[in-house]
Amino acid sequence: MDATDSLGPLGVRGRKGLGDANKDISAGRVNEAIRIGLAVYRVTQKFPSDEPLREKLRQLVIESVASSAHLDRQNGLQVFSQLVALLRLASPLGFAAPENFTVLISAYRSLWQHWPQLIEQQSQKAARFAESHTGATKSNRAAEEGVRSRRQANILAILRQDGSCRLRDFSSALAGVSARTIRRDLNDLCQGGLIMRQGFGASSMYFLVRQSGA
Repeated sequence: MDATDSLGPLGVRGRKGLGDANKDISAGRVNEAIRIGLAVYRVTQKFPSDEPLREKLRQLVIESVASSAHLDRQNGLQVFSQLVALLRLASPLGFAAPENFTVLISAYRSLWQHWPQLIEQQSQKAARFAESHTGATKSNRAAEEGVRSRRQANILAILRQDGSCRLRDFSSALAGVSARTIRRDLNDLCQGGLIMRQGFGASSMYFLVRQSGA
């Protein structure tokens, strides 16, 4: 098998070539780094087993995939730069067909050139997620506030009807609402000056505060 054929989709001589290899890089940056890396592995398989470039290139391939997964700009650009330099060094040594190295170098340079764009897209995506999450949190908070307001309105309506009530009276009237929640609402209404409390603990009595002019 010709060394060029071992590159699969990244090969030359009538194959799909780099246009297809670099298609939709933003969506598949990790897959692209893996695909190019596997091609490097196949080409370096033709190197002598004791050739230092063989293991060094393979080590950098692993680092390039890791950097792609995390969009580590500083380390990623450094790794890609080293890969290109070592592929250029290996090209004239005769271990594999020169066009293999040309294709690999072009593929890494293309991925390298898209790096700032990928980071910007990732940042925008994170910002949109944060904005969406914040909006959902505000919406949930508004819904909770609405439920609390309706509960407290019911408490006031009960006091208008009965004149005075204990905690257990509210618990009986507000089915499904815990005593702890009712106690918190009563405290809010007391602090707001809408009702008053006499006594302590479970025996406390609650009354409406008579508004002047009422």
